[in-house]
Amino acid sequence: MLSLLLTAVLVLGALVAALHLRSAWRALAVLALAGAGLVLLGRRTLDGLAIPRLHLVYEIVAEHALEPGPDLPARAAAAVQARVDRLGLKGAEVKAVGDTVDLVAPFDDETYATMRAAIPAVGLVEFVEVDDDADPFEAVERDSDPVGRGSRIQLENVPLGPGKTAPRRYAYLPRFEDEPMRGALSRLQKGVKTIGIREDQRFAFEKVLEFDPDLGRWDELGWRTFLLKRRALLTGRDIQNAVAQPDTSQMSLGGWLVALEFTSEGGRLFEEATARLIKRRFAIVVDGIVQSAPVIQTRIGGGRGVITMGAGSLDEQATNAKSLEAVLRSGALPAPLLLAREDRIEAPLAASVMAGLTGAAGLLLLAVVALACWMTFRPARAVTSPLAPAAPRTAARP
Repeated sequence: MLSLLLTAVLVLGALVAALHLRSAWRALAVLALAGAGLVLLGRRTLDGLAIPRLHLVYEIVAEHALEPGPDLPARAAAAVQARVDRLGLKGAEVKAVGDTVDLVAPFDDETYATMRAAIPAVGLVEFVEVDDDADPFEAVERDSDPVGRGSRIQLENVPLGPGKTAPRRYAYLPRFEDEPMRGALSRLQKGVKTIGIREDQRFAFEKVLEFDPDLGRWDELGWRTFLLKRRALLTGRDIQNAVAQPDTSQMSLGGWLVALEFTSEGGRLFEEATARLIKRRFAIVVDGIVQSAPVIQTRIGGGRGVITMGAGSLDEQATNAKSLEAVLRSGALPAPLLLAREDRIEAPLAASVMAGLTGAAGLLLLAVVALACWMTFRPARAVTSPLAPAAPRTAARP
């Protein structure tokens, strides 16, 4: 706001100069100064001086890089910059410093949670067939703590094709009281390593949530397993666009989803996969976490699909959907990032100072407008210069 007011003052000042000085070149000079002011304010607006900034430092986990190389820090910084741009964080600065990526961005309560979730996510998106033909937990069904302390084997009925279903087992591990969900996930990931599966299979994991009607919120209870095929049918490289939006379908309960648009090749692969997997489960996985595992009801053509956000509060679903959109549209990071430091940088100008400056600029703008109107519409009058020759006097006759 302050930048716009000051720019308006400069432009009106040029108009006043043109009216008062009656000199085109002086008016053009003032307009040139106004243009220079516009350029400078465009590079860093004065309004930005009143906004606090957030400094985040991410360590690059090079040993788990998807694409190692000497230029890994530069590629990681470029990927973070792409995500920042997708989130619309104007004025953010990203740079590689040694083996870290430094991010300084305006602090905004509305985008803070989305930014924290979207920036470090590797963003390895996969569409994978659920291997419901196998039942690897049958042998440990009666074991105590089969995949970690507190874990148990549960049974579910799964589809195996048109008109076919069968019971299959999965492992469920609840989190301990005051244990973070990431800690429970780490225990389950370690525990399933003792379960023998084929080389063409792998485990993925999904959050288990429960709605608490008394508190009106979804509680995170723990994690469950999915047995997937090793080879992904599609990846994030087969997606050319993603948009987070509210779910307005008839079966929706008011949640959020991410609408996908595949590349031409990705659309063809998706249509072939859905035609082959009718009445079977198809998991959508991001960084090893199952976002959803829908049952394919029919062949899906048209090069489009959706990822639903599942359970959770609307605010949490919206945050997750926007984070996933930023991840999908910017592509996967070349390596995982770990948040090493987070600092909040206070605004250079306090809000009260900025309010005073804005008010002063507004008064100055009104004064310039009033001056311009007065000089334009004031009555003309003769002006006698002191350097002009005196008019001849006529002697009075007697």
